[in-house]
Amino acid sequence: MEAEKVVNTTGARDTVTTFYPVAFVGGKPKVECLRFAAAAASLCVQKVGAMNF
Repeated sequence: MEAEKVVNTTGARDTVTTFYPVAFVGGKPKVECLRFAAAAASLCVQKVGAMNF
């Protein structure tokens, strides 16, 4: 998954390590957990600095 416009990578790793377990605990297959986490991180890197969802 690619972000449209990468502005700042601050918080991308934190986003992945937060969203992956959320999907996993929700019963999603591992590949779906990765997609979910990647989608969240791709949104995260499009803003300056860390952001809250």
